Amino acid sequence: MSKPLTLRTKLMAAFGAMLALMLLMAALAWRNADAAHGGFAHFVKDDTRRMALANDVLDAANARAIGARNLVLAASPADRDTEVRAVDAAQQKLDKTLAELQRMVAGDGTADEKRLLDAMLSVEAGYVTVAKDIVAKARAGQRDEAITRMNAECKPKLAALLAAANAFLEDAMKVAHASVDAAEKDFQANTRMLLAALAVAAVAATVMGVWITRDIMGALGAEPQALGDAALRVAQGDLSPVRGGASARPGSVLASLGRMQQALAQVVGSVRNTSDSIATGSAQIATGNADLSQRTEEQASSLQLTASTMEELTTIVRQNADTAQQANQLASAATLAAEEGGEVVGRVVATMDGIAQASRKIA
Repeated sequence: MSKPLTLRTKLMAAFGAMLALMLLMAALAWRNADAAHGGFAHFVKDDTRRMALANDVLDAANARAIGARNLVLAASPADRDTEVRAVDAAQQKLDKTLAELQRMVAGDGTADEKRLLDAMLSVEAGYVTVAKDIVAKARAGQRDEAITRMNAECKPKLAALLAAANAFLEDAMKVAHASVDAAEKDFQANTRMLLAALAVAAVAATVMGVWITRDIMGALGAEPQALGDAALRVAQGDLSPVRGGASARPGSVLASLGRMQQALAQVVGSVRNTSDSIATGSAQIATGNADLSQRTEEQASSLQLTASTMEELTTIVRQNADTAQQANQLASAATLAAEEGGEVVGRVVATMDGIAQASRKIA
């Protein structure tokens, strides 16, 4: 039989699950943010940059055309030199812009972008030859020939170049709008995903919160403040029944506190009964001690009387001994006197016998 999960294990499991949900939501948010960042970076670095370059192509082409026109119309050599420098600057900008466009489209450009760029480069290749010839004629003072070729060839090629650049710009704008739409769709999808994850996390947190709360309250049996108050009352000697202890879940802190109160009450009752018994026994012992003390005093009096009697008896015995000694002395004297008297009597008897014999002789 498996052991029930401890409160610590349950709390760690609940918080671990919440941490896992938080990490999952953080991972989803990071993935969405990374995708949004990638889309935004692509929009800024690629889509917007392509549109900017297409506009630069248009600006440079127009600036070059205006410079060529002004060069043809310039009256002084100084004005022609100024316009030549303007045409050269516009041409350098145009070449640089087209080169950057070629690098970008060659990397991750779509088929339409490559096709439109090729068309624009093809038109530019034809245009630049005519433009350079017009500039050369204008610088050489061949104004009429330059104007004739400008009207005959340069304008149509310029119109074709601008049309190709506008077509590329429109395609770039279409791609940019598609990127924005895709980003919007991704944002909505990611938002729904995050909301779903948030709903799951909220439900899981609610379920785990209710479960943990019920489990903890079941394990405690009451609020911690109520348990503290009950324990304090017991500690202060109040052994009245703990409120709710009898109906608390077995094994809970409140139930254990109730059993502890009952056990303490029983122990105190037993101690009180034992104390009463000890008090009764002590009273009996005290009474016995009093009786024993009285008997001891009586015995002491008897012993004292006996001692007095023994002293008197000793005195009497001593007197009797003295009397006996005196009697013995008297007896000895009497014996001696008797012996002496016997001798006297013997002599008397002898004398009487002598007298008697003498008398008989006389007779």
